[in-house]
Order: sequence, then structure tokens, then C-alpha cells
Amino acid sequence: MRRAIAALVVVLTAGACGYSSPSATTPPSPVRPTIRATHLSQFSSEVLVNNAGFPLYVFQPDHRRRVTCHGTCAAIWPPVFVSVNQTANAGPGVQPSLLGVDPDSRDRSVVTYNGWPLYGYVSDKAPGVATGQGLNLNGGYWYVIQSDGTVIVPPGDPPAV
Repeated sequence: MRRAIAALVVVLTAGACGYSSPSATTPPSPVRPTIRATHLSQFSSEVLVNNAGFPLYVFQPDHRRRVTCHGTCAAIWPPVFVSVNQTANAGPGVQPSLLGVDPDSRDRSVVTYNGWPLYGYVSDKAPGVATGQGLNLNGGYWYVIQSDGTVIVPPGDPPAV
């Protein structure tokens, strides 16, 4: 019973936060997402954001290979999904050659950049502010990624491999 209540609280919290990417429990939109690069005031270089301007993150345990954030983790850090055989649109500042996908088991794929699966963060309440940067949550560290494919790791945090 406690587990069911905890799961419901996470789902309700994730749904109430207004993140514009699909959650882990919804199918991908038939419209391909656009990934673009922009300057956020807290970084000196351009970082990846979704079309609404919300920052996109990478998860250090993914090790630039495969999605490892599932279940409760994905409810808080929703992956950027596309339908099978699609990828995201490359918006301004994004290198199309760095866009890819990691196939998911539910007839969809997660968008990747330079091999890193991309995620949103439900606690980002407004575009242009990366409140998840450097957080150690859900089994690892979360970082934004630059338009050149380099992960921004705060001093003292474990490196993104």
C-alpha cells in the first residue's frame, strides 16, 4: 500500500510540474521534438534545450550508451521520446550528426546527443533555468550538455564518462 501511494505521489507531482516533454508513461507525440541550443545565464556556452526553452540533461550512469533512468526516475526526469524510426529535429545551434536515438522497449526511442540520452526535469518551472544541473538524484548526477556534445560538469563532481 505504501509503495502504491508513493508511486501515485510521484506521478501526480511529475504531472503537476508543467514540463513540456512527454512523461515516461505517455506515448511519443507524432510531432518530432526539436532540440536547439541556446545560452542560459548560468553557463558560458550554449546548452541544449527543448523547443519550449527548457534545458535538457544527461544522466551520468548512462555512460554515453543507454538509458538507465526508468520507473520513478523517468517520472522525475522524463526522457525525450520519438516514435520508432525517427529522431528529433535539429534546431538552431544543434549539430545534426550528433543527434541519434536509443531504442526503447515500448515502440519508441529516446533522443540522444553525442551518444547521451536526453532528459527533462519536472522541477524546472520556467524555460531558461537549469535547476537540475549537478544534482545527485535517482542514482547519479545530472548535467546539461553543450551544443558541441560536451557535458558541463561542475567542479568537484564526478566526470561524465
